[in-house]
Amino acid sequence: MASPQRCEAAILKVNDRSVRARILGESEQLTFRTGDMWTAVPGQIATLIIKKRWTWRGDAYASGNIESAYILSLNPNDNQGFASVWTMHSTSCHGGHARPRGEGSRESASA
Repeated sequence: MASPQRCEAAILKVNDRSVRARILGESEQLTFRTGDMWTAVPGQIATLIIKKRWTWRGDAYASGNIESAYILSLNPNDNQGFASVWTMHSTSCHGGHARPRGEGSRESASA
């Protein structure tokens, strides 16, 4: 068995037992089956740990875990070209809370 693959993906849709995602740098969408989908929200960028990947009837699938997820919030009123990055931290299976990622609430991002 191959070792798990770590990648970043945009969460497009959250279902009961899976999320629909697009891995950054790839053109296709895939259905990612995981028990961690309650930590994901459409629009987030998530770090996926892919343990298995396959195609069924022309559709791409993968299974594994969501390691972390964050939201990139751009402030159009900020003249310095910064973006706030918010990381979702799970507190229970019914939700979580957001807190700034890294040191402070701002990290430099290219506009």
